[in-house]
Formats: sequence, C-alpha cells, structure tokens
Amino acid sequence: MARLNRFAIMPLVDASHKPEVNFANFDNIDIAKIIALDHKQTYTLQPQQLVNQIQLNENGPKAIVNSNVLLGFNEQGTINSLKVTESMFEPQDIDEFKKVLATYQIPTTKTAFLARYPDAEDNFDNVMITKGTILMSVNFDSYDDDAELIDLSIVF
Repeated sequence: MARLNRFAIMPLVDASHKPEVNFANFDNIDIAKIIALDHKQTYTLQPQQLVNQIQLNENGPKAIVNSNVLLGFNEQGTINSLKVTESMFEPQDIDEFKKVLATYQIPTTKTAFLARYPDAEDNFDNVMITKGTILMSVNFDSYDDDAELIDLSIVF
C-alpha cells in the first residue's frame, strides 16, 4: 500500500479561481494566545463561522480561519484543536510562510522552538510539547537543528 506525503488538493477547472471563504468571521479569535500554551483558551464558534469547513480525516471537520489556519471543534462548536500550516489555497514561499508564523509569534526553526520550549520532546523532524491536557505537535522539514517549520497542531 502506498502512502501520500505532502500532497495538495487542487481544483480541476480554473486554477486562478480563489475559494469563497469569509475569513472575517474569525476576527474575534486571538490565535497567538492559543498557540502560546499559557492557558487553555475556550472559544465557541458561531453559526456564521461554521460555514467555512473542510473534512481532512476521521477527526471531524475543521473550520477554515484563513489560508494557513484550521480550527477543530466538537458537536457544541467549542474549539478543541488548531492547525497552522503552509497555505492551503495558493502557492506560498518560505518567506511568506515565515511572515505568517511571525504574526502568530511562532518560532520558525527547530532550534528556536526548542529554545522557547526546553522541556519539549525532540523526535528528529517532530517536536512534541505537553502541558496538562494540551498537546502541541510541530513538524519540520528535516532532522537538522536549523530545520524550518512545516506545520503546527495543538489539541486541547
């Protein structure tokens, strides 16, 4: 059985067409605070925020916040996970992605991540951090210390 890694779903028709996603519905959520792991942030998504959804796996639907951020939620609409990744809608070079990470105060390299979270578990191209019931998993593009961040997931 073959496995797919780092694939993207692209439209079959007009590749220049931008998805109809209303990102303004998420202006009230401070993603930088959720990522900081200082506290468990509790947000309940409103019906207008649940319009932008995607189902990537068996873990349930995700609300699309912007081209780089997805929020997981339970049946009551309470956020229970967050994912920051390279753009899902259009090509994004590493410098553009680094600007996004800086906006959310996320270190961009493995060395910087381990400096911020010295108790993190270093699993080569993945770093895991647990604080109470919160789990953060960060994937990097290689095993090297200067590896660049690919994606970050937090599960509450």
